[in-house]
Amino acid sequence: MAEMIADAFVYLIVAGEELVGDFIVRHRPDGSWYVRTVSVIPDRQGCGIGSAAMRFMERELGPGTWRLCTPQGTPKNRRFYENLGYRQVGEHRVNDVLTLIDFEKTVEAAAPAAEVPTSRR
Repeated sequence: MAEMIADAFVYLIVAGEELVGDFIVRHRPDGSWYVRTVSVIPDRQGCGIGSAAMRFMERELGPGTWRLCTPQGTPKNRRFYENLGYRQVGEHRVNDVLTLIDFEKTVEAAAPAAEVPTSRR
């Protein structure tokens, strides 16, 4: 696990002074981003913290292809990612008891801010 984190972006999610979650993202050799984990403590789930964290990492780390996976049989996770624009692109079996659903999203570059005139003519 240490090797996976060594080349990753690791963020803590803090609300006020309380640690409420974390996320880990890796930039892969093919140029895509891989969301390794997003977690929010149970009593803070459903409050928009995870969605805000996902939007933050996509905005801060940049455009491109974003990938992640979640265990089959977790409909809450699937809805969460689908609501953020991720689409299922496949699945893969890890072992006899675990199959992961693969998701992907293309994040576009943010549009430049419109110029605001500084004086009237």
